[in-house]
Amino acid sequence: MRIVRRAGIVCFYVASALGVAVVACLALELWARMELPQVREQAIAYGTPLAEEARARDLQRVSGIPDPSAAPEPDKDAAAWEAVLNSGDDAACAALAGRTGYWLVRVDAAGVIHASFPPDRHSDEKLATTAERVRPDESVLSLLNPAEAADFHSALESARQGNAAPARFYNLSLPDGSSCLSEWHIGTVDHASGTLPLRVGLSLWEQFGLRYRANIDVTNPLEQWGAPTRLRTNAQGWRDDPMEVPKPDGVRRIVCIGGSTTAGGPRGDLTYPNLTEQRLRTALGDDRIEVVNCGVYAAGSDTVRKLLPDILALQPDIVVQYNFINDFLPSHRGWYGASITDLIKAFLARSTFVRLHFNAWLLPGKEAIRRGYRDATLDNFKATLEACRSAGARVAFASFAYPTLDTSEPDYILYTRFDPRCTDLDSLSYGKVVDLCNDELKRFCEAEGAIYIPVAENVRGGIPYFMDMCHMRLPALESMADTVAESLEQVLVSVQ
Repeated sequence: MRIVRRAGIVCFYVASALGVAVVACLALELWARMELPQVREQAIAYGTPLAEEARARDLQRVSGIPDPSAAPEPDKDAAAWEAVLNSGDDAACAALAGRTGYWLVRVDAAGVIHASFPPDRHSDEKLATTAERVRPDESVLSLLNPAEAADFHSALESARQGNAAPARFYNLSLPDGSSCLSEWHIGTVDHASGTLPLRVGLSLWEQFGLRYRANIDVTNPLEQWGAPTRLRTNAQGWRDDPMEVPKPDGVRRIVCIGGSTTAGGPRGDLTYPNLTEQRLRTALGDDRIEVVNCGVYAAGSDTVRKLLPDILALQPDIVVQYNFINDFLPSHRGWYGASITDLIKAFLARSTFVRLHFNAWLLPGKEAIRRGYRDATLDNFKATLEACRSAGARVAFASFAYPTLDTSEPDYILYTRFDPRCTDLDSLSYGKVVDLCNDELKRFCEAEGAIYIPVAENVRGGIPYFMDMCHMRLPALESMADTVAESLEQVLVSVQ
């Protein structure tokens, strides 16, 4: 009887302790979730003025560098399309549509047109002709297939209720029977008329996330420089100057591949590939050196593999790949191993309290990180290496740079609290992961005989250098170009 009583007492105390522990954990989690908005506000308060100063310095420098393309500036009225449409001034709407090449429309929640202002045929004949197919009192949904029409009808209804509507990408049927990817932007409902402003334009993408349309010159929606920037493509659909294919005799051609960290820059001539070209031409005294920007926004190493036939058609002598973030973000949560420790970490990563206060502990083991990187990235790098070598090109891989932090500086607070795209790692933990992956990349290059370019080792800084966890400001792009040019200069000498 005593044994039963003692067992009951023990069970009571154990259950009580567990109950207290559960309540304490819930209290800590609630406290952390209440704390998180304050932490983010603190980060914004510290970081925003510094980021604005860095952005202003960038824009001032960019404005002082002559644009070799001498193309017109983006229409500063283009951003005002929503206000112009809601103003009810038909003459202003028609003028804006003519200048910007957009089809501007006022529609109701069913997509029925109340007013239509197509672009003139000179600015975009395909879109102008398509817009003329739909008369007032007809629905724009008639231009879409059933699935897209249903999706857009849902977006219109959501916007009518006051919700923000992200851009939609639809295949627009053209009068000649072909189709083209188009972008549809819904503005804020005009409560006076009950209509919604709509802007339709042919997309900069020929195939979304894979390749751009050739020979375009449009306002670039994919950059965050704080001022309108241009996206100009050549006849091959790359963000670069015109080039000859087949490659002329005497031209030494380097092709740079990757995602937005390759494609990006305030102008086409101020991306890292073009800055590298300027440095190599000066160092080697040869204007026939070409460094081609074949970066595609949001492209991971798997997307680059799909583009290899187009890339190798340019007949590169050297191919440079700079890629990490677009492989890491969709895959890193699966990098935990099958050990009990990793399973516990994967479970606790859901806790705001643990992520805020024990973030570094949440990292998978080092070998799990290396294995995850090999699976997500290096397998694709190996396939790229083999394809390029088969085409007679040498291959270089660059280590991936990230914001380096001094914990005594305000930029530590801005960067080390959660980047919205990587919510389970703070920036210090992210940096440890990138360091391990860069080390694995260096080992890969040594084993495969590929060129290793130490970008991460040389491009170091905080807010003056980085917009976020991966995208560089102009000083960092210049530093990266210095590193790439220095690494490739002697290699290029051997290319005949």
